Amino acid sequence: MKVQYDKSLKIAGVSIQPWARIGPEQWFDNYKIASLAGWNMRSQNVEHMNSLAYMRDQCERPYTGELTTQALLQDPIFQDMIITHLPEYHIFTYKPFVIPERLKQSSLHFLPSNDMHALAQKFENKSWFRRIFAERLCNIPSHKIYPWREMLSDEGYFSNLCDGRSKIVLQDAALGGGKGSFIIDSFESFCSAINTMQNSNGLVGEVVVSDYIADGRDWSVQGVVTRYGVFVGPVQRQIIADPNLSNTSIPGTEKFCGIEILADDQHTWQSSQLTKNARVIGQELYDRGYRGIFGVDSLVTDDAVYTIEVNARITGATPLLTMSYNAKKHIPFYLLHILELTNADYTIEDSSYSNDYNDCALMVLHQRDSETGVADSPRSGLYNEKMQIIGDIMSFDRSSYAKQVFVQDYTRSERSIAQGSRLASIFTNFRVMDEEGVLMRESRNIIDIIENSSK
Repeated sequence: MKVQYDKSLKIAGVSIQPWARIGPEQWFDNYKIASLAGWNMRSQNVEHMNSLAYMRDQCERPYTGELTTQALLQDPIFQDMIITHLPEYHIFTYKPFVIPERLKQSSLHFLPSNDMHALAQKFENKSWFRRIFAERLCNIPSHKIYPWREMLSDEGYFSNLCDGRSKIVLQDAALGGGKGSFIIDSFESFCSAINTMQNSNGLVGEVVVSDYIADGRDWSVQGVVTRYGVFVGPVQRQIIADPNLSNTSIPGTEKFCGIEILADDQHTWQSSQLTKNARVIGQELYDRGYRGIFGVDSLVTDDAVYTIEVNARITGATPLLTMSYNAKKHIPFYLLHILELTNADYTIEDSSYSNDYNDCALMVLHQRDSETGVADSPRSGLYNEKMQIIGDIMSFDRSSYAKQVFVQDYTRSERSIAQGSRLASIFTNFRVMDEEGVLMRESRNIIDIIENSSK
């Protein structure tokens, strides 16, 4: 795919960690990052990377607020930094936030807009999605929608709800990241889910009660809605609630632990069905005025593909697709996302593309145990599969066919690591799971080395 656009557009990403916003620098000459933390690389003299980012941690007065983008944008020193260094920039964040009054009065432009976010929230609501698409997509699992307040911790009620099923699935309509999803196989697990949601949102809103899909594997696909139509990328295997990467018994911990893209998966009937479903959803997004990246999560069995939910935003796969992007054949998802949300002038001169990717993966490692400090964390950079450092570079070495591991270190030496928080993002140019969806020994060794360094 070939896109003609203005490379001098002023684009910036804001995040706690700079790694969360890398990628667009390959498309925009003036791209910048404003973050709290630094790069955490072994060498602190990486000139190109230091010139790319403005870091709050480098300011004289230490930051003492919460580790959220919303709190960071409330910080007067951070506000000074971005107002001074990023005038007239379009500012992107991962999640929407309330824009502080001082920043509203500045020359900064924050995206996505409130209208676009409101539209995205509709599609991401699992109840709304089912009401709209139940008759248009095959194999949305059989379900019923209830107010949470109707869920009673009563054995008779539970028995009627199950209606002879040994397992059911409860999904909060609004929560993402797997935080409001529960596989229920007993009255005890049902009561636990109700208690969790009582503590989380006071049982406000709706819950989707669905059939449990036996042997369902979590697959997804990312697309992008543009003024020129909908483009859909490769199918991905999701890594969900893997005990090597996350401890999901910790309240609030995300169950998403990564993505794997396999070359062979792109030529299966499941891939064709996932792509077909994504095009239907993408067209509805287009018709309602949404623009930008979206993702569709599904459960795949040997016989069927079940559509589960939509994420109308940058997805968990976006960093891997950006890292593995080949300008000669792939969809530039992040580029098109930015061009659409800024309403920039651009043309697609060649709309042809391929979803042929080499095997690659992203593993998201969380702190699984109690809060701890940082001992000698492996710094960000490129490693081989034995976790021996190759160099302080920002991506894979495309000139080499050797196995490579690119680590983005999310720790900060001046702060302890809270339970459930991210330790690192780990990119590989090789597969990490076996056919049963279990992390292979080589992958577990990489995880162990990184995790043991933070104890």
